[in-house]
Amino acid sequence: MANQANFPVRTMCQVLGVSASGFYAWRERSPSQRGIANAVMTERIRQIHQDSYESYGMPRVRAEQQPAPSRPACRTSPYDRTR
Repeated sequence: MANQANFPVRTMCQVLGVSASGFYAWRERSPSQRGIANAVMTERIRQIHQDSYESYGMPRVRAEQQPAPSRPACRTSPYDRTR
């Protein structure tokens, strides 16, 4: 951890209101499913932005991420009142 060189872990934990044992347990845990999904999404966003020569903003990046809308297999007639 970056600040361990400047401050003791116990002091930082006390300031942040967490236990030192909880910090060490958290540090040893494997990433959660959500953490992994967030990392994958972050990398995809960075790749889309880079592929656009860093010109895409949030609306275009979001549009790139979302799957294309699916079309219904068949359309019902507006005159079909059986539904």
